[in-house]
Amino acid sequence: MLETSIPARLDRLPRSAWHGRVVIALGVTWLLDGLEVTVVGSLGPALYGAIIETGSRDTLFAAYALAGVLMCAAAAVAAWIGVDAERRSLAQACPPLGCDLPA
Repeated sequence: MLETSIPARLDRLPRSAWHGRVVIALGVTWLLDGLEVTVVGSLGPALYGAIIETGSRDTLFAAYALAGVLMCAAAAVAAWIGVDAERRSLAQACPPLGCDLPA
């Protein structure tokens, strides 16, 4: 078994307000992610079942087409944001919390 002193050394590092903000940001993110999964998990089957129960292939095709268009739009926005961030340094693209950088 491998023994290391890294955890003990990490515990001795000083903590700042920035670390607290990161922990809070992660907690809020995990909370919102869990809420999203719960909402989609409960509404998705009901909406899908309602679409299928109509018995219309046109309605089902329209629902799938709308979902595909929305996913492609989300991918395009993510690619646009990624390309925009790619042209900048890491400090400019993701400034630390509470840090004011000149424009």
